[in-house]
Amino acid sequence: MISKKVGMKTPEKSRFGKLVAYLTDTRGKNMRVGEITIANCVSAELPQALREIAATQRLNNRALSDRTYHLLISMRAGEQPDPATLKAIEGRFCAELGYAGHQRISVVHHDTDNLHIHVAINKIHPETLTIHDPKADYWIRSKLCAVLERELGLGQDRHEAKERRGPSNDLEAMSGEGSFRSWIAQYTQHFLDATSWREFHGIADACNVKLQLRGNGFVFEDKESGVAAKASDVHRRLAKQALEARLGNFIDAADKAKAKRAYEKKPISKVDTAQLWREYTVQREARSALYQARHALIRSEIAERVRAAKNDASMRRLTAKLLFKGFARKANCFAINVALGRTLRAIYRNARHQYRGLADQTRQSSWLDWLRAEAEKGRADALQALRAVRRAPATPNTLSPADHSLNASPASPGAQVTKQGTIIETVGGFPITRGEKGVYVQRTVRTTPCWRCSITASSVLETISAFGRPKNSSFASAGSRASQPSQDSQPC
Repeated sequence: MISKKVGMKTPEKSRFGKLVAYLTDTRGKNMRVGEITIANCVSAELPQALREIAATQRLNNRALSDRTYHLLISMRAGEQPDPATLKAIEGRFCAELGYAGHQRISVVHHDTDNLHIHVAINKIHPETLTIHDPKADYWIRSKLCAVLERELGLGQDRHEAKERRGPSNDLEAMSGEGSFRSWIAQYTQHFLDATSWREFHGIADACNVKLQLRGNGFVFEDKESGVAAKASDVHRRLAKQALEARLGNFIDAADKAKAKRAYEKKPISKVDTAQLWREYTVQREARSALYQARHALIRSEIAERVRAAKNDASMRRLTAKLLFKGFARKANCFAINVALGRTLRAIYRNARHQYRGLADQTRQSSWLDWLRAEAEKGRADALQALRAVRRAPATPNTLSPADHSLNASPASPGAQVTKQGTIIETVGGFPITRGEKGVYVQRTVRTTPCWRCSITASSVLETISAFGRPKNSSFASAGSRASQPSQDSQPC
């Protein structure tokens, strides 16, 4: 279990209603939004609760900082606590952070391999109307994570002193592409074996990189792309203080040797992805070319419209000077300038709208996002490459094949694929998580409310009978119980 305080970098993201609208948006995914819990609000309905929280925040006119706390609690891949446990976890976190009596809305998301809870908390107390912002909250959250892992028997994660890892590690984890820091780290020992600055720079030239002073330290910079990485991040013995203690005061490179190797961005994968990588790079280049061409076209159109508006205003001012005198001339020129300002603002507003639309249309996808999109189209090779990057652990209560073989069947139309290659689809109202190791049927989530309009759990198990007998017999008993509607169920 890990937790994170999601930063509110802009006032727009800090708006409580905007945040909850994002959290409750299904985005076309049947299983994205799970249980929604409203706490410490008079109203139990979401729209009324949002208005109540917004009114509470407006009552405090003294606070200058952000008034919304966005908490994220994520489980390990494969862990599926029941709704009551998730609600208890959310309550413990809010109590430890000092938000037990504050208004909050929590939303459970099932659209990734890691089940996670988003908690939108109003920092303004509904009774005292004072703002509460916990200090050093990372230590509070990390200690509570360790306690809850032991109490609930969950998998134990490392809770380091630093909340963020290196930027290169984040890049590799999120995009699936090898970073410059990881590439240069392969040749760390060569740099550590250097006995002089001349030899050190010779090794750097062979790698087509250069060591430069930046700030109070050293950075490795690729000569062609300009991508840089801190030397101390590559290895602690390559830090400025350590290198100067071993090699003397820094001497800049003088001779330029021919490079024997160079950094080239490649995917992190254990299978052959050459063809997929070529398709991905071609699509990136095509989108980049389209963006540049459309951007230049929009810019020229905007410049032409601005020039026409200014010329028209200039002609109007000249006409006013010829026709009027004194106060009338000044009044007409003032009105023309005001109209010109409105016209220019409308032109620039339209330009911003066009630029945003162009950016959305030509937005570049990371390697993993591109593979996921291709896998959702039914491409088996993209699904295999996606699963080779990060292997998803087996989910408890999984229906596995009798011969323990891996399932390589592609995603069906309309199914969702996660970044670990897990396929999430809905069969007869039951959400099914299908990976290469088997099938997991969630009994606690149902996408169709009526028993008479959906198939039962037993028929769902029949559709996936090719995976052999389930290891946990609770699925069979669940199917027999689900085949009979409860007394509280209502027809459509």
